[in-house]
This record gives sequence, structure tokens and C-alpha cells, in this order.
Amino acid sequence: MTALIFVLNIILKKPYILTYVGRLAKEKNADFLMKIARSLPDHIRHQIHWVIVGDGPLKEQMQQQASEHMTFTGFLEGKQLAHIYSSSDLFVFPSETETFGNVVLESLASGTPVVAANAGGVKQMVQHGRNGYLCKPHSLEEFSSAITGLLDDLHQRLHFGHAARQYALTQSWDAIFQHLLSEYEGVVEKSAEGIQWA
Repeated sequence: MTALIFVLNIILKKPYILTYVGRLAKEKNADFLMKIARSLPDHIRHQIHWVIVGDGPLKEQMQQQASEHMTFTGFLEGKQLAHIYSSSDLFVFPSETETFGNVVLESLASGTPVVAANAGGVKQMVQHGRNGYLCKPHSLEEFSSAITGLLDDLHQRLHFGHAARQYALTQSWDAIFQHLLSEYEGVVEKSAEGIQWA
């Protein structure tokens, strides 16, 4: 949390930090994030400081709806963004339109569990019940339940964080290339077994 306070130059008085990184626009369901924040049970909602990273057409509207425990940073990258990921307890991502979801992988690489919409490329990265939770898009009940469950259970949150980091390590270009290479070698070997040499 100290790193986050330094980066954002704010004093966080809440025990939990939940983060969203992305364009603040309808196509990212950024406005749904505000509904999620309001839907959480009182015993959880009052213990959260939200950090919203990004810019877009909904930023002003979202800021007007925001509680005092919601910080809008604008666009960030590099070390500043890395500090935010690693200081967060959960990464919340309601977008349904991601084809890959770099921000989700970045969060996982930081050891931060993800609660995301079960849609697009994100569902290939978030292993439901292992490194995060996948929720039915636009389901306040599922998002609220997933967030509440993880914040109420430190052991599970730490376990998910470890699994998140381990998963992200398998997604390096070297790891992906090695996996692809072994798949190709397997195909070539199977093909060679069926060839009759004269």
C-alpha cells in the first residue's frame, strides 16, 4: 500500500484496494463498475478504496457518481501502473469486448486475483476458482458475490494471487513459443511414424 500512496499522492484509509484499468467507455462496461461498487454489502463496501486507471468519454460522469473512496488517476503506464497492480487486493474487469486483455494478464502477473466478465479473451486467462472468478456479464449478484467472497477470505485471496502469478509466468513469449514448438514436434513425429521409407 505504501507504494500506491507514493504513486497516487493520496492517503488511503481503507483496508482493501480494488482496481480497474482500461478505457472509461460504454464498450468496456466502465459504467457498470459504478453499479458493482454500490451493490456490495455494507460491511465490504465501506472497507474499499477503488482506483480507476484510464480516460475516456465516461470519466466525468463516473467521477460525479463516485464516492470519496474512489480515485481516478487518468492514463498511467510503466512503473506507476505496476505499483498500482501490485498494491491492489483485486482487479475488477467488467468488459465483454476484450479480444486478449493485456490489463488482465498484467494484473495476474502482479499476483493480483481478477474478477471479470466471462466473455472474450479474458475467459481464456482467468481460471475460474483458481486465479480469479468469471462472472456472468452484467450480473451484479455474481460480481458482488465474487468480490465479497475473496475479500472475506484472506487465505483464498492469497492462494488465488499465487496461482495468478504462476499462470502469468506460463504466458511469456518464451513459454508460449516452447509450448507451440513441442506441439509442432509432436505432429511431425506422428506424421513420420506413418511414412513408409523405401
